[in-house]
Amino acid sequence: MKWSNKEINYLIKNYSNVSNDELCKTLNRSWWGVFGKARNLGLKKSKQYMKNKSYSTQIKKGQHLSPETEFKSEDIKGKNNPFYGKHHTKETRKKLSESNIGKRTGENNNKWKGGITSLTDKIRKTNKYKEWREKIYRRDNYTCQLCGDNSGGNLIAHHIVYFHNLIESNNIKILSDIYKCEELWDINNGITFCDKCHEGFHNKNGYD
Repeated sequence: MKWSNKEINYLIKNYSNVSNDELCKTLNRSWWGVFGKARNLGLKKSKQYMKNKSYSTQIKKGQHLSPETEFKSEDIKGKNNPFYGKHHTKETRKKLSESNIGKRTGENNNKWKGGITSLTDKIRKTNKYKEWREKIYRRDNYTCQLCGDNSGGNLIAHHIVYFHNLIESNNIKILSDIYKCEELWDINNGITFCDKCHEGFHNKNGYD
């Protein structure tokens, strides 16, 4: 859907200091729609916003979650744990192992994608993939585009159109096919996340 001048002006005025989630609600746009338009317009979050965002995602020393959500780890630690000092017998371990054989492999795994996992792993190890990833990091100044984390060592080049979907839609069957697929290496389909934001994104949006 085409952006109106009113929407564009609102985005220009508020993008630097308002979260994308709030902008999505106000503009009735998807997260990627807001982010993509902002990138096309050359808009960025202010340094103060990124600093506050990064700080707010950290659990500070002495901070606790609400009683309703806090996991009372002390209650089950050490001798308070009902399994404390106990061990499965060899026979029990063998039965548990045998009972799980085949349950979470291949088509029985809830993340089964038709057998493309081994291929995606091979692709991620190629120099072509590493070059694409480095271009994403360099363009985004080695900074998470969600929280502003630039501490290093925890960045992930996330695919906007999911990697396995690109492989399926372009009918990539063998490793040599990747070098003929321009869509797979489009840096506009990549964005830099830190590992925490990447995990949070998929927890919220899934893997499909």
